[in-house]
Amino acid sequence: MPGPQRTLAALAVLATASLWRTADAQNENCTASPASLGDGYCDGGNTPHNTADCGWDGGDCCAATCEDSDDHLCGYNYNNTVVIGYNLCADPTVCLAADPTLLGNGYCDSSNNTAYNTEACGWDGGDCCFSTCVSGNYSCGNNTDNTVVIGFPFCNDPSACIVPDFDAIGDAICNPVANTENCGWDGGDCCNATCVNTATASCGRVNGTIIGYPQCLDPNVCIAADVSVVGNGFCDNSTNKRSCDWDGGDCCAETCQSDTTSTCGYNADGSAIIGFEQCRDPAYEPTSADETCIVPDPSALGNGYCNTRNNTFYNTALCDWDGGDCCASTCVSTPAHLCGDSASNVSIGFPNCNDPDVCLAADPSIVGNGFCDNSTNKRSCDWDGGDCCAATCVSSANFSCGFNADKTAVTGFLRCLDPDHEPTAAGETCIVEDQFALGNGYCNTRNNTNYNTALCGWDGGDCCASTCESTDTQECGFSATNVSIGFANCRDPSVCPIEGSPRLGDGFCDTAGNLDSCDWDGGDCCAETCVSTANTTCGFNADGSAVIGFLRCLDPNYEPTAANETCIVADPFALGNGYCNTLNNTGYNTALCNWDGGDCCAATCESTDTQECGFSATNVSIGFANCRDPDVCIVANISLVGNGGCDDAANKRSCDWDGGDCCAETCVSGSVSCGFNGDGSAVIGFLRCLDPAYEPTPANASCIVEDQSALGNGYCNTRNNTNYNTARCNWDGGDCCASTCVSTDTQECGFSATNVSIGFANCRNPDICPVEGSPRLSDAVCDDDTYNNLLCGWDGGDCCESSCESTDNVTCGYGGVNGTTPIGFSRCRDPDNRPVVIPPGLANCSVDADTFELFANGICDNGLGGTEMFNTAVCAWDGGDCCAQTCVNPPESDPVCGLDTDDGSSIGFFCLDPSVMDPITDRNPSCQVPSHSFIGDGYCDGGRYNVHNCSWDGGDCCDDTCNSTTAYVCGQEGYDCQDPGAFDYGLCPNYDPKYKARTGNGVCDQSGASVAVRLNRAACDWDGGDCCPSTCNSTLCSSTIFWCNDPNASDYGTVGTCSVPFTSYLGDGACDEDGAYNTEACGWDGGDCCASSCVELVESSYTCGNRRFVCLDPNAPENAGVSNTSACQAAPASHVGDGYCDFDEPGFNRHRCGWDGGDCCPETCQDGNQYTCDQLLELLRDSGDPQYADVNNYSFCLDPNFRQTTTTASTTTVATTTTGTGTTTTGTGTTT
Repeated sequence: MPGPQRTLAALAVLATASLWRTADAQNENCTASPASLGDGYCDGGNTPHNTADCGWDGGDCCAATCEDSDDHLCGYNYNNTVVIGYNLCADPTVCLAADPTLLGNGYCDSSNNTAYNTEACGWDGGDCCFSTCVSGNYSCGNNTDNTVVIGFPFCNDPSACIVPDFDAIGDAICNPVANTENCGWDGGDCCNATCVNTATASCGRVNGTIIGYPQCLDPNVCIAADVSVVGNGFCDNSTNKRSCDWDGGDCCAETCQSDTTSTCGYNADGSAIIGFEQCRDPAYEPTSADETCIVPDPSALGNGYCNTRNNTFYNTALCDWDGGDCCASTCVSTPAHLCGDSASNVSIGFPNCNDPDVCLAADPSIVGNGFCDNSTNKRSCDWDGGDCCAATCVSSANFSCGFNADKTAVTGFLRCLDPDHEPTAAGETCIVEDQFALGNGYCNTRNNTNYNTALCGWDGGDCCASTCESTDTQECGFSATNVSIGFANCRDPSVCPIEGSPRLGDGFCDTAGNLDSCDWDGGDCCAETCVSTANTTCGFNADGSAVIGFLRCLDPNYEPTAANETCIVADPFALGNGYCNTLNNTGYNTALCNWDGGDCCAATCESTDTQECGFSATNVSIGFANCRDPDVCIVANISLVGNGGCDDAANKRSCDWDGGDCCAETCVSGSVSCGFNGDGSAVIGFLRCLDPAYEPTPANASCIVEDQSALGNGYCNTRNNTNYNTARCNWDGGDCCASTCVSTDTQECGFSATNVSIGFANCRNPDICPVEGSPRLSDAVCDDDTYNNLLCGWDGGDCCESSCESTDNVTCGYGGVNGTTPIGFSRCRDPDNRPVVIPPGLANCSVDADTFELFANGICDNGLGGTEMFNTAVCAWDGGDCCAQTCVNPPESDPVCGLDTDDGSSIGFFCLDPSVMDPITDRNPSCQVPSHSFIGDGYCDGGRYNVHNCSWDGGDCCDDTCNSTTAYVCGQEGYDCQDPGAFDYGLCPNYDPKYKARTGNGVCDQSGASVAVRLNRAACDWDGGDCCPSTCNSTLCSSTIFWCNDPNASDYGTVGTCSVPFTSYLGDGACDEDGAYNTEACGWDGGDCCASSCVELVESSYTCGNRRFVCLDPNAPENAGVSNTSACQAAPASHVGDGYCDFDEPGFNRHRCGWDGGDCCPETCQDGNQYTCDQLLELLRDSGDPQYADVNNYSFCLDPNFRQTTTTASTTTVATTTTGTGTTTTGTGTTT
């Protein structure tokens, strides 16, 4: 979407530089300017553009490959004014047939027009060759009227079959002329495998004589002297080729199958293994003899009999140890052989078991018995059944894990070889004689055992009261003989050693319980957690005689505090009880104890049922003499606080700065007027304002009057030495001027306090006409400067011809005693009504008094869109408005140079002034651009402008060389410095806060009208890697929006599926409906088109919702659960029921869509998040379109329950409303 940059008016001949389409065929040999390739204009002639190296001018010269650009229309001349066609199309891949319907119609268009019979046109759609022609409007091989057979003399298709007699193909006789690939090897006639006998000939014979197939050239036919050798199990080199299916598979281990005469992988006589090293089938790898299982009889593998013959491979790893036949655990008997028997059925056992994965143990019962045996501590025996590792060992009745064989000593698990576990010594794991004794309720404390240790979980918790759990056979805390022994052996450091003791949480800090496991003595040792009891006070010693504080606080969540760092008193309940404790050497009335809980000050004390504030314990009034709280206001006379007068004694924070009396912003007049001294006799201002929220102000810096209520009461106070009628007091609240005074119930404006008319002679407001209300204003007589000024509306318009209105007695433009002397309008000073004087130099210009305001106003009147045409020599080139170098913005207004008058968008300049254009053209004679006036105007146009022949856009694109003009400030849209002589050559454009473009943020900043958003270049490290999937490093990286231009990236040249002109429009806060922006590939315009996904950028000039949301994202919340039914196919669904009647969009205002979700009838419409129900009518009425002049609330209501019915002749309007079970008809009337 257009941002703050200049763009073209539609199809204007002058344009800014646009993005150009890079031709796929362009390479490093192309010397043409990249900006001119693929721009829609064919650069033919002697230029290097229309060549293969330049992709045939990026496709511009051929109709099939050309694409319009912002600057040029395909097939037109450079200025888009004359159709020139595509006569310069030289791309050999483009079909230049004048009439494409003649292609493939059965007639060869070659003798008349060779453009048809070309490779690009498919050799006239196949019409010129027998093997490719299909009859259509014409019969193949005939002339145009189908009367003469002309054959196919113009067959140029190199892939076509060309023979004198096509009937001889496939006739069972091998024709050498047709024995080519194009002719299907004579229709198969020359090979035994493909030839088919016919009624007149037999394959392999000539005149009845057998000749065989000596001319068989078809590479797909297997030619072998003896076809029986194919697939016989022996690899024959002569047939080890593709046409013979690689000797029928005999040469590769995966495809070979032995037969009765040959064994796969052996030589011809079966005496030696040769393997499969001659395997040529590309689907498989060649393998030597020692890489696969090769045996004389593969069927003997896994037959139950262990083959151990010398020089055979049966009992090897390659042959899976004879298919498992040689080991007891892997052998499976068959009807022919019992496992462990010899060939003569004699039991021999498994002495030849060589499989390393089979456990060979003299006594299998030792595996997994709880004792680690070295002989079976190997992988094949599952590491002695797990006996050697702590994590896998399970004790048995005879052996205990981790012990020696007779259980007399702990050995640990240092012999653990299982790679999934670590060896552990005896002191690194729990090893006990009876694992089941852990956690059985009995505390085992025998010497030299590991039960009650951390490794064994402190005997499974049996030795501590809080962790022990009784069982059916053992009660916690009792011996094996059921004698109570308690938990004296509790050694678990996580258990409190005095758990259950009344000393925990008693208010006194005990060292024995000040442990984490005891919750730090139940909280007794820290100020924040201690709670006093009836016998003990927190922070005191054991007998309560001295304050010791909380220096022994060890709880890491709190800090130790000394006695003077927290509130420690003998009776915490005495804080805030209504009685002020002032006993010596106590901490009650201190800041730490919140000044005895507020008991000592009147403002903070609260009486209780047993104690009244300000009284002693014996109910004697003692007042608040001991109030020490600095936040309490203590003054001799509290009535002076907030009385309007600033009292120094109360001007402190605790008294709220004298109740606000000392600052202008907070003072409210009371017994004393704000800003006056104590007795109100003198103005002193607010210089004593100490409130840090406000500034001190002198008497003349604010409105200080004796009676603030007199301001704006309708009476003009003009007493001497008062501030009423001053600017500070808003001219007595407006009371002294007619236009600002408002009468009250007790005072009429313009009258004295005694109700005498005094007028407004004291009006001193400089923004008001000093003679307002005078009958001399607008009386048709032009008065002096007292009246003829801006404040007085230029004497009410009397002095200018266009604003003066004659009266019954006076005619405008006359004066004198009787108003009969003509005086004209020479004293007209109103700039909006002064007579227009056309300069003599514009005598031949069409400008007149009505249009002269358009001349030299900063906006180019170029005649486009029905505007005036002043951009001519006789009109002085619109006063300079049409060139950036001469345009001047009007004074005291926003810049308008280069803007559109209708919407304020930037459209650039249409400079034709030769005084501007000629010097630029003379300096840049080789510069080929649409408008030379863009060169050196202070705006970087880039593209074809920013080249050497155009002086690098006249220096506009480099900070070092750019010069600002009135129209453009250098760098306002960034720089793209390509001038190698400038100091900022090759630098990445500076970030512009108006845009979201940033390097390395995961968003590919490929294109946009501003240089600041085009970061996919080498100078910017290819947008910090954002534009290639292989280099992008962010959670925002997109799989569809990328243009990988980085030559060092592995995916260089790849482009995402999102294809839009300006990537800067994606996610900029405004929904772009047109083009490919609002598609799934482009993330639904980067989320801009749905309210739920649109994100406003702080620096963006677009606000979500300023453009209407067109939410097409099916996963957006607004498209889920809408009020329309499943039959409603209107899109987007979010427009149904959004408060806006889509009357001009098909499908919405229909029954199946609930009449646009109720949006089109006033009774059913509900305001949405973006639209209100009456907004559409306002937009249509404001459009000025006559067809919408009389629209009303029911103009688009089609719901039969609510729509209005109208009949002609006499028009009857009925509004019907259906509610519940009844219908109410209201508003029935008849008009004729």
